[in-house]
Amino acid sequence: MKQITIYWRDIPSQIILKKGRNKTKELLSPRFQKAIDRAAMRAGKGGSQAYIEEWRRETIEIDSTADPCVVVTEEVLAIESRYSDSDLEALIRNRGVAPSALSAKRNT
Repeated sequence: MKQITIYWRDIPSQIILKKGRNKTKELLSPRFQKAIDRAAMRAGKGGSQAYIEEWRRETIEIDSTADPCVVVTEEVLAIESRYSDSDLEALIRNRGVAPSALSAKRNT
């Protein structure tokens, strides 16, 4: 099963799980989208093409027999708990790019 995390620069936005032809996805809470929008404006990426170019995907293989909906929800909750409002503010101030301390935290 593939787990795909969608980011705008270093701010996560969505989790997608693919198992065969089936796909399950869930957006993170609105505070992440608001952070993305604010960081994009601060970075001068308000134009649609400049904004779109900054999206990226990280794909990992996971070994799970659990219901994909449950797996996606658990990952969303895990990400939500890793990013405090202060962390998102730091990302906004840094134009969506993770400061080194936040980057290390994200990978734990």
